[in-house]
Amino acid sequence: MSLYSDFYSRLLPGNYALTKSMELTKIHNSGTLWYTKKFLTLYYFIFLSNQIFTTQYQREVIQIFDSFIESLPENIQPSAREYFYPKSEAINFKSPKFNLFSQFAGVQVFRDQEERDAYYQDARKYYFSLLMGSGGQTGIKKLLKEAVQQPGFVYSHENIDKILMRAAISTCADDLNTAGKICDNSVKYILSEEAIAAACRLAERGAVTEEDVARLNERYPHAKPKFRMIENDMAAFIRNERQILYYYGFFHSKSTGASDMEFSSLTPIGELALKAGYYGSLVIWEHQKLKMISQPATTEIKQIPAVDDPEKNFFVSFTPYTDILGAVLRHGSMTLDEYKYIVSRRKRCFDDDSWNAEESTLWQHLPQIMERVGSFRRKSDITDEDGRKELLKYLLGVRSDIPADKGTDPMGAVSFGSSCVRISDRDKLSFIYGVYTKLGKYKLMRYEDVLMDTEADLRRRYAQPVSGNTAPCDSKVKIGWDLYIIHPDTFLMVSAALVCAGAGCGITDLEDISPDRVTRLSRYIWEKMPELFRALGARTEAGVKKKVIAALTALAAENYSSYLLTDERRSVGRLAGYKAENSADLKNKIHQISGSAPSVTDGQRERSSALVNLMKAYYIQLFSENGLLKCECCGSTTFITASGDPYLEFHHLIPFNIADGPDHYLNLFAMCPSCHRKIHFMGAKDKAEEYQKLSSNNYLELPFVKRLKKLRSEGLLRSYQLDYLQADGAISESDYGEISWGRYNEERK
Repeated sequence: MSLYSDFYSRLLPGNYALTKSMELTKIHNSGTLWYTKKFLTLYYFIFLSNQIFTTQYQREVIQIFDSFIESLPENIQPSAREYFYPKSEAINFKSPKFNLFSQFAGVQVFRDQEERDAYYQDARKYYFSLLMGSGGQTGIKKLLKEAVQQPGFVYSHENIDKILMRAAISTCADDLNTAGKICDNSVKYILSEEAIAAACRLAERGAVTEEDVARLNERYPHAKPKFRMIENDMAAFIRNERQILYYYGFFHSKSTGASDMEFSSLTPIGELALKAGYYGSLVIWEHQKLKMISQPATTEIKQIPAVDDPEKNFFVSFTPYTDILGAVLRHGSMTLDEYKYIVSRRKRCFDDDSWNAEESTLWQHLPQIMERVGSFRRKSDITDEDGRKELLKYLLGVRSDIPADKGTDPMGAVSFGSSCVRISDRDKLSFIYGVYTKLGKYKLMRYEDVLMDTEADLRRRYAQPVSGNTAPCDSKVKIGWDLYIIHPDTFLMVSAALVCAGAGCGITDLEDISPDRVTRLSRYIWEKMPELFRALGARTEAGVKKKVIAALTALAAENYSSYLLTDERRSVGRLAGYKAENSADLKNKIHQISGSAPSVTDGQRERSSALVNLMKAYYIQLFSENGLLKCECCGSTTFITASGDPYLEFHHLIPFNIADGPDHYLNLFAMCPSCHRKIHFMGAKDKAEEYQKLSSNNYLELPFVKRLKKLRSEGLLRSYQLDYLQADGAISESDYGEISWGRYNEERK
């Protein structure tokens, strides 16, 4: 069967990612990733940090913005300063008239905690909109945004309602005088049909003033003006951008990121991006695009019509980014239609050799393919909007035509205009594609299990909506995907940095590993992205060079075995030194070490042998019977070691490696070898009884919920860690809710 026949027979509706993207890829007034940096920084401080009620966050945001601006090429720093510190003083962090959140939210009296929480969440959304300058492009929403951005504005529903009423009256008059009709549909949600009809009749006789519309509104008031609908719609861009940053692993939430009141956390990738300069941000974005597949596990699958054999024909592409770069490189250009109907619908069942050899026949049959997809009668498959958004996300980072960059993006190899991608630097594009193709092979070797599980679950969910059911994502598959997408992969990150450095240095191949090449690449990386490599464990230029040599060697030989091995290092400590100390001192030391747990993005993070030995000594002093200690799970005593101490293994409830579990006494349980192995290797359904015993039998008499609440109050719990525990059967859905809610209660204490 020819490639075209096979491709045509496997066409399915909606079989590519349709993730939302708005301002993320709108680069008319900002350079590559400027908007993303601003959004992520403000989102963290406004929604995820407790500092929003203080002035400290203002200083920290300035530090992050300044550091990013200073990392940019000098010739574009002035325009970057104008972007991050706009002329409007109310939203300029460096202005004495900057509107702090405590001023913006004002002083309110609430009936109960629920009303208080809802108020501050709404205030946060509007404050975020204010600082981003997003939302409200025309009509009533534009006037609302302008009013909110005035210095000294204080948020309240009452103030918003007054602004919306004035805006509706003003917009009604303007539309009638300029167009002879109401152009902004939002007007009808605030002014009654009778008032609008009367205003239209008045406009037939001449100009309509705002006073005229106001009088008509008083005479014919709207019974139930929909102020809240317009208010919420103004901030809708937050949800859209949240979702794309969730899909790409910058922050985590229990759902797809659409909800505003859930427990969310910055991820290890998000923490890296928050601290990264311009070049580090480029590399992180490339890393995430390389990790992405055409449909992530959490993709919302809906509105799929009935088709033949969806389970047989459903596949995803594990390398959508290189699919795009390769198509552009081979054909010299790619239209939006060619992307929407061909490249985005490539599936992993088509091997590279066959695809590359016969790809041109697909281009020739584009009309027939378009007709077939059109027959599914799925609007989002046919219109350009979703396909354009998806394509622009992948192109962001390798475009050379973003005006604010002024040609300084070292990886700029393509341009996009008139719905067509074109090559601007063939040598550079060929270089990027060549390295990324190798990285795609490494990704499949390293992460085959999670990728195959994701595809299988998507296939199951894709087939079910045909019968009217929308199947939820399997919880174990979801957390497996989440943990995959939110963590940096050292080899992928270093290799992406090498591509950036090579493009910046004019090196378009990485086969030559001569000392001079290594030095040039290492120096570029150390000078341009030191904060990123410090997080990866390279704290000196020599440390960077070591990582560069290892990655170059692996790429040249296409041998990735050293990166595929699991690191099982364990540090060894001494118990004897702690046994002589009194229990009070041991307890204080346990708390001190637990409170200084390293960041999850620290490349040198290791388990603390000191903490384990302190806990052993503490348990021996307080809980041993006849020199023996019991397992906190099954209650059986363990054996005595050759050194005369009771044997125990300490288990991290939130796994240390795969879920960044804190090395904290509240996250550690003393267990016998048998129970420890059970917890690690039993299926989630069979673990429930073991987890219940562990939660009930532990020496500290602290069940999981109390421990996790305490970890959250200390800022050591992430949303993806709770997701992991729920998927693994350690906590229930109701436990999750009890642990995750209540953040707003603590912030103002």
